[in-house]
Amino acid sequence: MKSIAQHYSLFKVTERILLTGHSHQAWPDVAFEAQKQAFLDAAQYVDDKWNLVFEKVENVKRRLSKILKDKDGGYSFASSTHELLVRFLSSLNLKNGAELITTDREFHTVYRQLRALEALGIKIHWVDADPVETLSTRILEKLNQQTRAVIVSAVFFNSGLIYEKIKDLAVPLKQAEIPLVIDVYHALNATDFDLVGLENAFVLGGGYKYLQMGEGVCFLRYPMETGLRPLVSGWMADFESVSSERTKNLTYQKTNLFGGATFDPVSFYRASKVFEFFDEHGLSPRELRRSLIGQTGRILERAKHWRTHGIIPIELSPEKIGGFVALKTTKSAELHRILKDQGIYTDFRADVLRLGPAPYVSDRQIDQALDQLEKLI
Repeated sequence: MKSIAQHYSLFKVTERILLTGHSHQAWPDVAFEAQKQAFLDAAQYVDDKWNLVFEKVENVKRRLSKILKDKDGGYSFASSTHELLVRFLSSLNLKNGAELITTDREFHTVYRQLRALEALGIKIHWVDADPVETLSTRILEKLNQQTRAVIVSAVFFNSGLIYEKIKDLAVPLKQAEIPLVIDVYHALNATDFDLVGLENAFVLGGGYKYLQMGEGVCFLRYPMETGLRPLVSGWMADFESVSSERTKNLTYQKTNLFGGATFDPVSFYRASKVFEFFDEHGLSPRELRRSLIGQTGRILERAKHWRTHGIIPIELSPEKIGGFVALKTTKSAELHRILKDQGIYTDFRADVLRLGPAPYVSDRQIDQALDQLEKLI
C-alpha cells in the first residue's frame, strides 16, 4: 500500500508509533477540515443546517450498507453502541422467564448491560467462546421457547479472533423467530464480514475504530420487516409526525425505527469527509484487509518466538484474526506503560497486550516497535 502517513499530520503518525488501530485509529487531516465546516454551516444556516446534516447522514448510511453488502436494511444512529443496545433490548419482551444468549467474550457494552439484567432475574446464558470453531453449535444448544435474543461479536475484542462460523446461526434463529444481534465494531473495515446470508440480523457498530471517523457515528442496522418496537426511543423515531397533530397512538418511522433525539452533527461531517478520503486513496475494505493481514502477519512472525519468555500469541494465523494481535502476558500493563514512554502506543486488557497496526503505520515502524518489545521481553 502506498504511504498515506503524510495525510495524518495532526495525529503525528510519523513522530510516534501508533499501534492502537483496534482501539482508536488516527483521523486523517481532512476530518479537521470537516469539523470546521460543521461550525461554518451552523453559523450561516442556523436551523436550516439540518438539511445539510441529513444529507451527510444518508451518505453515511449508503456507505455502511455498501461495506456490509446490505441491500435493504434500516439504520438508526446514536453517539454510542450502548445507547443503541438499550433501545434494542427495550423492544424485547423480557418478562415471564425471558432468557438471552451471549458469549463470555463480549465487549463491556454488552457484558455490563446484560449483567445488570441478570441481577433483575433475567436468565443470561454466558456461552464460552472457546473454542470458536464450535461456538455456533453450543449457542444453538441453548435455544428454547424462552429465548428472546442472541447477542454475539463478529470479532472478539480481547483475542482478535474472528467468529468465522457466525452465519451458521442465521437459518436456525430465523426459523425460531429469535433476533440475532451482531457486534461488528472490531470487524467493520478490518475483516471480510458482510451481511450476505445474515439479512435478518441486527448489527451494532461504529466509526471510532477502523473507519477512522472518531466518536459519535454508531449505528444499529435492523431488518426492515422486523416486528420489534422499542420502548426507549426518541422523537426522531417518528420524525414525520412531529409537525402533525398528536395522537395517543405511538407510531414509528420504518426507516428510523430505533431513532433517538437531537444529536451533535459534527461527527457526520467527519464521517462523510473520511469516506471521501478513503475513496481518493483506494482504501477499500478489501485493500485494508489485505494490508492488515500483512501487518499482523509481520507481528506474528516475530511473536511466535517469544513463548519461552512468557509472551503467548493467542492466534498465529493472520487470516483468523481481525485488525490486531493479542499477546497473553502477566506483564501486559507494565509493557504497555514502558512502551508508551518510548513513543510506542499499544493497549491492554487484563493479561492481554494488544498491538493494532493501521494503514498509516509503516513496516519500519512495526519493526522498531517489535525490536523494543523484544528487548523488554
